[in-house]
Amino acid sequence: MRELHVITTGKDSAYQAASKIRAIIPFITAVHVREKELSQKDYIQFVQILLNHGIPKNKIIANKYVEAAGLLGLKGVHLPESGEAPNKVKQLYPDLIVGCSVHSKETAVKKEKQNADYLFYGNVFPTSCKPGLAGKGLSLLSDVVKSVSIPVIAIGGIYPETINKVRQTGAQGAAVMSGIMNAEDPGGMCLKYVNCLKEE
Repeated sequence: MRELHVITTGKDSAYQAASKIRAIIPFITAVHVREKELSQKDYIQFVQILLNHGIPKNKIIANKYVEAAGLLGLKGVHLPESGEAPNKVKQLYPDLIVGCSVHSKETAVKKEKQNADYLFYGNVFPTSCKPGLAGKGLSLLSDVVKSVSIPVIAIGGIYPETINKVRQTGAQGAAVMSGIMNAEDPGGMCLKYVNCLKEE
């Protein structure tokens, strides 16, 4: 288990996000720019500010904005469970890594057949990002991991103290939003996650 994906909150300005991401980018697999309220034009401007502040293209994954990811030459695009099929996106943009969010074993199998490169599964634990929604739990995460051959990244309420439990499911890594992006010291908190991921 070695991948750490960090997701923007949708509440920071591009300049605030750039400052936080610069502190963590050497240690993470990718940053997912998840800014659902922005138009595609404003989204492209947001990402361009990150690029202008030294965030490398090969560590940025666009959340849902396929055209923006292709236009800017980013690492990849992340699609919602109900989004376009990964293989259709790859026909248009063959250089993009394409990941998908899934919430069941059945959908995980379906997305793998559609040529997804990796999956986010969650929410594993209760999370403030989805108030009132119970966590799906480690047993279901383990079932999803066993059902596919592509990497499964656990998401939802994951903190350094819970990573060991997540690791035992066989998940390839963890995705974190508020745990790092809302921390007083995002860089220091990121290192705590990284160190926990490296523990045997």
